[in-house]
Amino acid sequence: MQREYPGQPLVGVGAVIVADARVALVKRGKAPLLGEWSIPGGMLELGETVRAAAEREALEETGLVVRATELLGVFDRVIPEGGRTLYHYVLIDFLCEVVSGELCASGDATDARWFTQAQISELKLAQDTASVIALAIERSARSLDSALICPLAAFASTRASLGMTNVSWGDVPDRPSVYAISVEIAPPSVVFLPQTEFG
Repeated sequence: MQREYPGQPLVGVGAVIVADARVALVKRGKAPLLGEWSIPGGMLELGETVRAAAEREALEETGLVVRATELLGVFDRVIPEGGRTLYHYVLIDFLCEVVSGELCASGDATDARWFTQAQISELKLAQDTASVIALAIERSARSLDSALICPLAAFASTRASLGMTNVSWGDVPDRPSVYAISVEIAPPSVVFLPQTEFG
């Protein structure tokens, strides 16, 4: 596959890996971003889906097994030279979550590190790269908030439907002795066990 002065645009994928409000970036060992920090990624292979390609490239360059979740954007990367097109990529970037592994540079990457958003702002990144990283951090935080809020909302709804409005943590009125409160949620059931008897 000819990357320099190609006869047609080439499709590339990017894996924006976010964990604990940090993003994994790799330092490129080859042109066109030789020596620069960038999102892990590479070329789509024949017969491969774009999500599978993002996951494969992430593993090859960072040593991390990831799951590609949300599509963050599609970007053009066109670099002209002397009246010709030196590079022409269509880049498809995905938000990725870590499944397993430890961050370690491999493949075409010479280094790999976790960066906070503040540290990323100090790097010389293309505007579209910086923007998609900021979007990934925002979407990842939103997903985490939703994961925490939804179970609590479900419990509150269930408690209200059972008429348990007078039940609070550690206080059950008009009951001399309570050892457990069982709330049926199908499936499974949730049982709250006070550490000490109260009443």
